[in-house]
Amino acid sequence: MAKLSQVLSIDPLTQITFRGDFREEVSVELSLKNTTNRRLCFKVKTNYPHRYFVSPNGGVIEPSQQQIVTIMLQPTEIIEEEFKLHKFLVQAIYAPDAQINGLETLWKETKQDNIMATKIRCAFEQIQAVTEEMPRYRGSNEVEMTGTTTEVRPDVGLKSTKDRRIESESSSTALLFVILLVLIGVILFGYLSIK
Repeated sequence: MAKLSQVLSIDPLTQITFRGDFREEVSVELSLKNTTNRRLCFKVKTNYPHRYFVSPNGGVIEPSQQQIVTIMLQPTEIIEEEFKLHKFLVQAIYAPDAQINGLETLWKETKQDNIMATKIRCAFEQIQAVTEEMPRYRGSNEVEMTGTTTEVRPDVGLKSTKDRRIESESSSTALLFVILLVLIGVILFGYLSIK
């Protein structure tokens, strides 16, 4: 007997993309919609359960209703070879018309041919948090540098705070040099005018 085709509408369907600074928890949402006129039981599994927290990881979806599943990648160092293997499996079965007494028992008693399954790959996009000093205005023209803010930027084209300070110091140094040259010119012009 052939396996049943998936009747859940799943979004995203083929790939879940985690974006963020993976030293902190990163979450994505998975939308499951029951496209039938019957109740469905669902289950979301992964081949690396110690890396993820899934909520809810199973339940019942009424006809024409939707369930949002939150998948949280726990803080971690990305291990390129391991993370290429990460996948999720969304399973669904038709729920019995009678009262359901324990989903685990229902799943155990269901034949494999009656389980609808969809595999979803994982992708990872590293985004770094950049911390910058923020100015605090004290008076009309006075600025005091205090505190920090974190701005999330993609890895591509990132400049560190140190790089931005060096650029700022270079601009300031060039301006001071120009002012010094103008002052020397004025002094020399004044001195030559007197003679």
